[in-house]
Amino acid sequence: MKLFKNNPKRMRKNAMALAEVAAGATLAVIFILLVVDAVVLLYAAFMNDSACRDAARAASKAAPQNIPSSYTASQISPLAAQAALLAAQQSLYSHRVNNNFVTNPQLFPANTINYHDNLQGTSPNMFATPVPPPSATNIPYVSVTTMVNVKLPMPVNFFGSVMLQGGSNNTITFYRSYTFPLNNLNPGAP
Repeated sequence: MKLFKNNPKRMRKNAMALAEVAAGATLAVIFILLVVDAVVLLYAAFMNDSACRDAARAASKAAPQNIPSSYTASQISPLAAQAALLAAQQSLYSHRVNNNFVTNPQLFPANTINYHDNLQGTSPNMFATPVPPPSATNIPYVSVTTMVNVKLPMPVNFFGSVMLQGGSNNTITFYRSYTFPLNNLNPGAP
């Protein structure tokens, strides 16, 4: 039986190839982790944008049902705001997701929209920091703000410093706002 003699040149080539494979594999894993996180973040941002737009559109088209003809504009306005809020909530319900990384879209602040029909100069359902109204002040409008929380599947850790880490529990929150003119032709008009 013939024994092979260790060749230092071949051993250096093999060691160098092994080092290159190890470095390439490490970089490939980091790149894959970043791509997975980016895909989850993009999905959440696009889903929140679509949900907010649909909720604002639904709220702008909502009209109260079965209003007695004897009601005045000031009595109809809160009912119209309530109908718009319900329409926005139902629209958001149709955009729910079933995964561990992205929460269902929800109104922000909770269960609130900015409904302004310009009848009394005040809004019956306005949150503290409303989206600025359209430039013409006599246009009735509704503004909806939604939010989703994203938990990153794989936060990337580089020697103790964590990239793409959100606040508590590695969550990142996306907010989106849309403003639409009321399409129900000023429900508070007599």
